[in-house]
Amino acid sequence: MELKWTSKALSDLARLHQYEMRYEVADEIIYVLRLWHARENRQW
Repeated sequence: MELKWTSKALSDLARLHQYEMRYEVADEIIYVLRLWHARENRQW
């Protein structure tokens, strides 16, 4: 299986810490569409 990144996902990856990922699978290719920061669980 091949992994391909969109340009926006690559720029997001540069800031990777606690991110969630949106992806799409088509045939044998996984396309990484976007990464975004996951919210922290801040229960007081």
